[in-house]
Amino acid sequence: MRQHKRLVMTDDLTIFLYYVQICITTSTSAGLEQILPWMFYHKVIGVSTFFLFVEGKAASPAVSKVLESIPGVKVIYRTTELEEQQAKSRIWNETWLSSFFYKPCNYELFVKQSLNMEMAIVMARDAGAEWIIHLDTDELLHPAGSREYSLRQLLIDVPGNVDMVIFPNYVRNLGISLFRCGWGRQTVSFCAHYF
Repeated sequence: MRQHKRLVMTDDLTIFLYYVQICITTSTSAGLEQILPWMFYHKVIGVSTFFLFVEGKAASPAVSKVLESIPGVKVIYRTTELEEQQAKSRIWNETWLSSFFYKPCNYELFVKQSLNMEMAIVMARDAGAEWIIHLDTDELLHPAGSREYSLRQLLIDVPGNVDMVIFPNYVRNLGISLFRCGWGRQTVSFCAHYF
């Protein structure tokens, strides 16, 4: 299994706690009203590190000051230096991605996310993370089947020879609201897609 053991000793008892470091990376221009609940939820289920590639509202001084004050959060700004570094990326040589280059809207976002993820993988490795997850700030991980609703426990239970876990991507079934509740302000019907 892919895990670190932490030894906890008391007078009468020695306990081995299993720990896995999980990192989430995202590219966002959202404000605190979206980022903070999203981050809190993922911290509760076991994420320890966040790499936030920010621009727009997320890069504003008021928002970034709050984000930078949170332990385990690294804010990366879309600067000329970042763009120059990403211009040298091997991604530009990937034929499967080339059809997305230099196109507007979601195509541009997909390329930015790919470039940011490439950098985040290196940052996560350097930080000692064993798992890295790319997730948008309007998406939540659901560690179904884990004890105690824990992403950490779910990933600790993954055999050591497994290097990828695929989660279903639930897409909102528009027009069908079931009832109102907390985080998403509304619970809706979803369709599952596996990627």
